[in-house]
Amino acid sequence: DYDGDLTVSATYLMANVPLYERLTMVGGVRFEETAIDIVLDPEEEARWFKPGFPGLIELNPGDGDASISDKATLPALTFIWDATDSLTVRTAFARTIARPTFKELTPVLQQEFLGGPIFIGDPRTGLSELENYDLRLDYTPYAGGLVSASYFIKDVTDPIEYVQRAQPFDYTTPVNYPEGRLSGFEFEFRQDL
Repeated sequence: DYDGDLTVSATYLMANVPLYERLTMVGGVRFEETAIDIVLDPEEEARWFKPGFPGLIELNPGDGDASISDKATLPALTFIWDATDSLTVRTAFARTIARPTFKELTPVLQQEFLGGPIFIGDPRTGLSELENYDLRLDYTPYAGGLVSASYFIKDVTDPIEYVQRAQPFDYTTPVNYPEGRLSGFEFEFRQDL
């Protein structure tokens, strides 16, 4: 058993600034504070797979507890260009963070159903930092219709990935890799009815 607590406090400032007749800048910054605490309540003679140690060892009070305290300044900047009455181009940059879940932080054997895959969290798992870049084209051929295409890139520092480990049995656990990148396209079609 464990008790988990997550507190996120944030304040943000944002400004919408028309630069020219068809060009607008939206900029801002978010100040965010994260506190995650997990305290295990081990039963008598409980054992665990301590990260980095082979085999089961005794789980004493305080072992496997997790704590994350972070303050982040997260800027964002978007430019919106109304190229024509029906075509809008948007470019955006934003910094964000991704937090590990209680499941990812808690070194407790977790199994969704008997015989299913086993997951064991790692209290050393940390936050991920992301730099997000987006380019989006919105085309409104007529009132109520929208065709949109966008391309995005996310550069991630310390991304949380799942890996397989083997002890007396196989299980999945999270780790922070040094870096990662996501990129892709998104397409959207909308029609008012």
